[in-house]
Amino acid sequence: MNVQSIIESLAGRADELLSDAQNRKEARALIGEVLAKENPKLSGIERQHVTDGVMEILEEEEFFEGSGARGEWSEGAEDADE
Repeated sequence: MNVQSIIESLAGRADELLSDAQNRKEARALIGEVLAKENPKLSGIERQHVTDGVMEILEEEEFFEGSGARGEWSEGAEDADE
């Protein structure tokens, strides 16, 4: 499986995979956990590339925007956790 197909697979399953995430920071961590579990042979650079790629797709699709739970995923919500 190549890196791009992993990115697309994870992004396509975002609703399921990120259902417990409260902000972008948690979403990124959950993506990393799933990635490590499903693709343990990827290098650190490849894992970073995949995680960045998934987050980029989700941003482009406005996954973190809108009302309800997704509305709580604002940049301010992420910054409050740091």
